[in-house]
Amino acid sequence: MNILITGINGALGVTTARAAIRMGHNVKGFGHPSLVRKKKIEEVEYIEGDLQDKHKLKKCLRNTDVLMHFASLTGFHKGLSGYVQSNILGTTTLLDVIDEENFPVQKIIFASSASLYGEGAYRCRIHGNIFPSIRSTEQLKQKKWDHFCPECGEVIEPVPTREDKKKVNGHIYAVTKQVCEKIIHDFAVRHNAIGVSLRFSILFGPNQFKGIIPLFSSKITSSDCVTLSEDGKQIRDFIYLEDAAKSAILAMNAIPESDSFNVGSERPVSLITLQRLLEQNFGIASRLEISNDYREDDIRHLFLDCSKIKGFGFLPEISLEEGIRKYINWYKDHYK
Repeated sequence: MNILITGINGALGVTTARAAIRMGHNVKGFGHPSLVRKKKIEEVEYIEGDLQDKHKLKKCLRNTDVLMHFASLTGFHKGLSGYVQSNILGTTTLLDVIDEENFPVQKIIFASSASLYGEGAYRCRIHGNIFPSIRSTEQLKQKKWDHFCPECGEVIEPVPTREDKKKVNGHIYAVTKQVCEKIIHDFAVRHNAIGVSLRFSILFGPNQFKGIIPLFSSKITSSDCVTLSEDGKQIRDFIYLEDAAKSAILAMNAIPESDSFNVGSERPVSLITLQRLLEQNFGIASRLEISNDYREDDIRHLFLDCSKIKGFGFLPEISLEEGIRKYINWYKDHYK
């Protein structure tokens, strides 16, 4: 297969490219010039540019069988337009070039995000499944962190979130991921292609410089205080980059029609537990502060039900504990 990976300089792009090359595929990469750390791979034909540069995109997309669209503006930045320009306009320009040049791309694999669900799924022991909205500012000011059953008022228990859950996202990043999924899947229908969206939980591993695990690692190794909002008991799901790359290869080889899939470890942990695991593996006693404060639009718990993609043979192999050890070995080597 001839594969084009956008966002090739990102950790997911690098990891997936290496996996595809090991399997004998030809890989081209498209990366943004603003990235300071360029993790180029010798075997990859690399083109640098902006996703709204049609001339550069034509060079990349020619002879492409599979497009892995991983490029995205992530994180929490001020403003809205940056996310729209990078994620939505970048995606639509990419698809416009395929359309205008009549490139016969067979499959588009999109790196989506579990963040588009907003809050995760919950269950009341009496009243069953509940899908709450984002907590109100009034509730958060009262330091009531949990969700409550609207019928009986009891604290409800988080459960794995399935793909068919209603989207109640609050952050613009999550909104752009949801919009891009819709755009890509509709485009695939019109062009007799297959569009597969992979809704990743929190990615981590070597070559990653942004995100919660790199942030905690930096603070621990520099003796800064790790600060957790609320009570630190928020639950999240983390998936190692090699497992995430496996899901992209699986999507290319085994998924026969357009669809969206959760991709996570199915082994969620609290943020306090994550901090302690990092501290133990670094062998450094760090300072931890529970702020008992909140961030607007933040969610309480979210972890994924991945049974749908597991039905196609996906099985994550790297546990959080093993992944953290691998990441720390890379981190120490990279920053020594």
